[in-house]
Amino acid sequence: MPKTTSQKKLKPGLVFILCAILFVLCLGISFFIPNPTNFQYIFSRIGIVVGAAGFAGFFPGSITLLYNGFRATGAFAAILLFYFWNPAELFEKNFSLTVYVHGNESKQDMILKNEGEVIIDLNDDRREAKIGERGDAFFRGIPKSFYGQKVFITIQDDEFEIVKKDTSYILSESSIYIEVRRKSQKLFGNVADEKGNPLQSVKISAVGIETFTNTTGDFSLNLPDTLFSPEINILASKTGYENKVLKVKPNLKTEMVMKKIK
Repeated sequence: MPKTTSQKKLKPGLVFILCAILFVLCLGISFFIPNPTNFQYIFSRIGIVVGAAGFAGFFPGSITLLYNGFRATGAFAAILLFYFWNPAELFEKNFSLTVYVHGNESKQDMILKNEGEVIIDLNDDRREAKIGERGDAFFRGIPKSFYGQKVFITIQDDEFEIVKKDTSYILSESSIYIEVRRKSQKLFGNVADEKGNPLQSVKISAVGIETFTNTTGDFSLNLPDTLFSPEINILASKTGYENKVLKVKPNLKTEMVMKKIK
């Protein structure tokens, strides 16, 4: 049975209506959801592109896009225009940021995985995020007023520290890369006898490295990065005194008291 003229017009008209509904629906999502998720971004963008392309297809020449000698019209122009313009971004109140932590070899040198935290100071609002499997820390819901502003970023970890300390970073991208290094370790402190008198020439040994106390009983021992440890055994020895062994934390002052051999 041959199709009537009204039936032939029905399908194009239905497509036009569906595309218009899809366009308006997705555009509405962009307007009325203040903080779209990644899924909402993608869904609204695809929906707007498809809806706009279908809508523009019914009006050839209604949309013309010119860029550096390139020309596109109709549905194709609508696809390009609405794909590269996301209305949701205009109404977003917050934004997200990913901070990638890496070593000195390259941005792919992920020396920190699933340990430590990244800290961001948004004026009086300090935020922390754990470093993940890819050396990344994700911050959601940063007020848009901080976009393009300088903020202080650092890390908190027992073994590593940020290379550029006291440095501010501009929040102008969705991701920031920060370089870290192993913390320098130093063992330092004082050795005295039971009466509190400083002991000179006490040998201080730790992880195969030695030094001696000075006239005031003070000592200082720098350790290479390769010997990093949260706690280190330290040995103090001096002729006429009992050996003293302590487990100490690097970069914290150690006070030692040695007893005379009776």
